[in-house]
Amino acid sequence: MVTKAITLSVGGEPAGDHNPTLDAGFVTFDTLVAIGNLVFYDVNANGRFDPSLGDTGVDGVAVKLFQQGQNPLTATPARTTLTSGGGFYLFDLVPQGNWFVYVPKEEFGAGGHLAAMASSPGNGGDNAYDDNLDENGQDGGTPTTQGVSTHVFALASGTEPTGEVGAGAHDYQGLLPDDSVNLTADLGFMDTCTTICDVNSNGRVDVTDLNLIGARRGTLVSPRGRPNSGDCNRDGLLSINDQRACLPFKTP
Repeated sequence: MVTKAITLSVGGEPAGDHNPTLDAGFVTFDTLVAIGNLVFYDVNANGRFDPSLGDTGVDGVAVKLFQQGQNPLTATPARTTLTSGGGFYLFDLVPQGNWFVYVPKEEFGAGGHLAAMASSPGNGGDNAYDDNLDENGQDGGTPTTQGVSTHVFALASGTEPTGEVGAGAHDYQGLLPDDSVNLTADLGFMDTCTTICDVNSNGRVDVTDLNLIGARRGTLVSPRGRPNSGDCNRDGLLSINDQRACLPFKTP
């Protein structure tokens, strides 16, 4: 172990010529854990990370870590970080205990990385499922005033999922063993209003529709006279007179 370098001077130390402030603290790894993974755009709002359908990680999102029972609107987080490298985040060397992850309300307001977005439907539990099977953002509420939290993860050394294989998994490069690192705390977000052209008029958003317009969530419309039909142009947009209120999709 090496401390950081300090400059010593005669008569310029806290106790004259003596500096008694150079301390070193140690912890045992068997009481520490890590939690993290992915914040992503959920293009078809199915609660899973599907890169083949256009889902992408979101960089630059503020993510905060709180203990169970804390109010994220008023409490001081234990850790704060920003997503990077394709939407990933990690809180490393955390004391074992009950924790939840929180995306603050500012991210959902004007200029935020998740402006006008909401948590994807459905929210997984502390079940070791990775982003290929679920996401963990709590639904309901108003993100612009409350933000979005995950459920509580009971983190304990030696009991966490191993070999996570979800599409958004990444290699942990820290000091802890795999069974003390939980990389399944994912948060998916969907657009709250986008007009979708139902290209093949099958009444749901599928790969054909998404490949044409890269759409996410909103009003499902058809070019062939079905309810809420409109002028489905090649860009997937309707004329101003054909705009409808936002409705949930039926997903593939």
